[in-house]
Amino acid sequence: MTATVPTTTPYLDRPPFDDDRPRLFCFHHAGGGASAFAGWRNALAKHLDVFPVQLPGREGRVAEPAVRDIDALVADLDEHLGPFLRQPFLFYGHSMGALVAYRLTHYRVRTGQSTPDALVVGGYPPPDQDPPMRDDSAELNAVLGELTGRLGRFPRWVDAAKALLSDDIALVESHEPVKRPPLPVPIHMLTGTHDPLMTPTDALGWARHTSAHCRVHIVPGGHLFTRDSPAIVHALVVAAAHNHRVTGEKLRGLRA
Repeated sequence: MTATVPTTTPYLDRPPFDDDRPRLFCFHHAGGGASAFAGWRNALAKHLDVFPVQLPGREGRVAEPAVRDIDALVADLDEHLGPFLRQPFLFYGHSMGALVAYRLTHYRVRTGQSTPDALVVGGYPPPDQDPPMRDDSAELNAVLGELTGRLGRFPRWVDAAKALLSDDIALVESHEPVKRPPLPVPIHMLTGTHDPLMTPTDALGWARHTSAHCRVHIVPGGHLFTRDSPAIVHALVVAAAHNHRVTGEKLRGLRA
């Protein structure tokens, strides 16, 4: 008897198309939501079927409680996304999303399930290090100060954003930065030229988390370089999907 494959999940805004394009699942940064990847679907339509993953507690899922434990989140993601993870597929995770994508990949390796053809991570140090932003950190205080300045006219929005960011920091802190077996999956690490939360050593450290190859790409911009240099990021993700080694000439071609 063949199991019925579900067509919907609260993590995705639509089911996948039944075509030959690789599927790209995108995991957003702390304090953000699936809208962080607005425009990716249209920009990459020729190459990839794009799925921004919406975690609970924000945007269209604001009525649900945010998840503050990464083990619980990964198990729930695997249950809901598992039926859609047919190859070829890949993950892109930005900042907190990089940790979530890594942990989901590790979970699927450990449980003997299909794994992404590539894991693309951006703006986050290796998962065996302490998180770059903790609940009492100067970095978090700086982010909250900037947020208050931008949304100061809307105090309810500020309070909601602070609460969500606090939940996401708790999620990150629930991850134990212990040594885990390297993934049998290629890793592509993207880091911004002016990201205050990353160092070159951090970026290079991702190499110890794969038994395949690891490539580091430096992208113009800050921590949210996906907003500063979207075309470059898109080209690098497409290249990762097709296992290309990106040269300047190839990058220009992929951006065309």
